[in-house]
This record gives sequence, structure tokens and C-alpha cells, in this order.
Amino acid sequence: MQTVKRGLSSAYWSGLIVLCIYVIVSVEKIWSFVTFHAIAFWIPPVGILVILSGQFDLLLAIRDGEKVNIEARIYDFIHWALLLSINVGAWMIGGVSQSWFWMQLLLLSVIGWQIGEGLRSYWKLTASAVIARILFSACAVFLGLLIGFLRQLDYSLFGPGWGFEVISAIVATVIVFRWILLDLETIRTKGVHYPRSFFLKGIFSNALVIWFWASIMLHGGFGSFEWWLRNAGLGFNVLVGNAIYLWYWGMYEYYEQFKVLRVI
Repeated sequence: MQTVKRGLSSAYWSGLIVLCIYVIVSVEKIWSFVTFHAIAFWIPPVGILVILSGQFDLLLAIRDGEKVNIEARIYDFIHWALLLSINVGAWMIGGVSQSWFWMQLLLLSVIGWQIGEGLRSYWKLTASAVIARILFSACAVFLGLLIGFLRQLDYSLFGPGWGFEVISAIVATVIVFRWILLDLETIRTKGVHYPRSFFLKGIFSNALVIWFWASIMLHGGFGSFEWWLRNAGLGFNVLVGNAIYLWYWGMYEYYEQFKVLRVI
């Protein structure tokens, strides 16, 4: 397990170093603006590697018997299943690399591993609850595939494809907010048992996603209201999602500090 953890850490740091070298080499070239977008294309896989490393830290905490909310992990699994299925449906033609898809698939495997460890160790579900969450996951995958294919077929400004894209962004963000609330309730009532690295790597990954979003926005111009509307789904997911995650991290640090003060 520790070997895998070190491997993931080495992978995302290697990816970041390569991207940084690319920036340094290209900064004085006439194609530096193109370079910015070329790097942005590969930012999401590197960001997911960072998330993978953080999720693996959480997996180790669960295996060590730490009190982590497994229901929150199920909602996180559903959230990533939705995003993965949107990619399969070719949400953006040429906008998602194959490495992004495989990294998300690996991420789902690690989160599924967390759920399995939690169920085996200390969390029990009734049969009806298990069935409900399986159906919820299946619906998320079906919805993601439908949205992806519709977006591929319809690239009109405010057509059905655009509408379903915005809906998917809102649904994905609501699911994230749900598992964050569950985590914070566990942290508040049962003490802080989550590794800080899980939160810091999440913040780092979200910062990289902002680069990807900025690249897309620059194609049409930040000053274009129409371009903002055209990319409303992605903008909502990135900006609102980042704000929620910053609040999540801040509340974790608050409860962590409260734990220290209570001990003193």
C-alpha cells in the first residue's frame, strides 16, 4: 500500500515538473499562448493523479480503522461515475484526452475500494439501502451517457445539449455538496479522523482545474457574455465547486484546531 502511495505521489509530481519545464522552454516563443492551451489539455489527468493520491491517503486511514463517513464515499463514487460517463459520451469533442478517462476509471476503483473497506470494517447497510445506492449509481451513469451524447449531437448555443450540460454540472455539484456535508457531520461528531493530505491535495487539484477552465474561457474571451453562457455548465462546476471545497477544507481545519484546543 505504501509503495502504491509513493508511486502516485511520484507520478503527479513528475507530471507537474514536465508541465513546468514545458512552460519555461516555451515562454519566450511566439507560440507561448498556444503552449498555454496545450498544457491545459493535459492538466486534468495530472489533477486527477493528485486526487488519486489524496483518495489513497483516505483509503489508508479507513484501513487503519479511522472513522470516515462511508456514505459520503458512496456519493463521491456516484459523482465521479457521472463525470466519467459524460466523458464516454464525448461531452467535448477533442477536449478530453484518453489519459483523463483512464485516470477517472482508476479513481473510481480507489473510491470503490474505500467503500469496500468501510463496509467490511465498521459500516453496515440494510439491503434496501444498498439497492437504493446501486440504483442511484446506475441512474448517474445513464444520465451522464445521455448528456454526453446529446452534447455531441447538439452544439447549438442554447439547445438541448447546452441545457443538459448545465443540468449535469448542477447535479454533479449538488452530489459533491451532499458528501461534503456527510463528511463534516462525521468530523464534527466523531472527531477528526481524516488525513490533512486528502484536503490539501484536493485544493491543489482544484487549482489545476481552474487553469483548464481559463484555457477554455480564453478561446472565446472572458469579456464575452455569450461565451460565459455557452460554458455556463463548466463554469458553475469549477467556480462553485471550488468555493464549496474551500469551505470544506476550512471547516476541517476549524474542527482540527477545535480538537487541539479541547485536548489542551
